[in-house]
Amino acid sequence: NPYFGGLNNKCYLCAMFHRAEVAECCGAQARLFRPPGGLYSETVLRASSELDLSVILWSVDPEDWDAKKAASVLPTIRKEVFPGSIILMHDLHESSVDAALTAIDELCAQGYRFCTVSELAEKSGTALRPGEVYSSFRTVDESQKNR
Repeated sequence: NPYFGGLNNKCYLCAMFHRAEVAECCGAQARLFRPPGGLYSETVLRASSELDLSVILWSVDPEDWDAKKAASVLPTIRKEVFPGSIILMHDLHESSVDAALTAIDELCAQGYRFCTVSELAEKSGTALRPGEVYSSFRTVDESQKNR
């Protein structure tokens, strides 16, 4: 995995989270981990479990990080979103930010609500387990579009 730069996976996770600093700054322990590039291994999953972290991926990837694909970001979101989706977006380019703001407006107009991953899991009745991988959360009552 090139994102790990030669570090063993547990060292990488520890360095990435600086758990004590996060807890001190935010008043809470980190419980979720998004591996860079969505790449992970069994070793990362074991380390995540040991560190009490659930692994969070995404179900919609409009590839907004690629400025050449700016025109396809919104159409991809519109086509692939569903109740309980996790949409991966970045703030690398102005086009990404513009697309995110437009997507938020459009999805809210359709009845979608935005919330944290933890809230999304709770609304779906999913208990997040350390070392497990999640990429979406189907809601208990999808007719209400609580996402």
